Amino acid sequence: MSDKIDQIVSNRFQALPIFALIMFIVYYVSVTTVGSWATDWVNEGVFGESWSLFGLEIPGIPIMIGTLLETVSCAEWLSGLILDGIVAGVGAVLGFVPQMLVLFLFQAFLEACGYMARIAFIMDRILRKFGLSGKSFIPMLIDSFRVCGCCRGRRGGLGKPGREYDGCRRLLFFSL
Repeated sequence: MSDKIDQIVSNRFQALPIFALIMFIVYYVSVTTVGSWATDWVNEGVFGESWSLFGLEIPGIPIMIGTLLETVSCAEWLSGLILDGIVAGVGAVLGFVPQMLVLFLFQAFLEACGYMARIAFIMDRILRKFGLSGKSFIPMLIDSFRVCGCCRGRRGGLGKPGREYDGCRRLLFFSL
């Protein structure tokens, strides 16, 4: 069965369209459907007016903190700073967490079933023209400049600055 899958997803002509379709599905589900529902729940429920948990109506975090600040007679400027600054800012950032969670779950599944290794093999031929390894495609895919796959086997590790690592990192950055 694995050989038949390899023949299809590692095919010279079919591999990239299949990959584009799979990535479209992954990003569509992560951003538009499941990720959007979860993000709306976090933004409108947890960091909004209220949210429901097993039939219980629970007030949102800003409502709970606002009530607590009123109870302790907090100054209006401090209450505004806490509610409009800290709570709203943290809520805006945490609103993206569900989408990223769904995206990384899909990516973990693709990695576990071996598809990412197959597509790295296919991308190796294309990326060699730019002086990169096919393994550097995965960091490019998740938009990470920190770890370039072609530098993983380098003696001394990634934390140690070096000529090969810096050049590879620069090349990966400019190729995007």
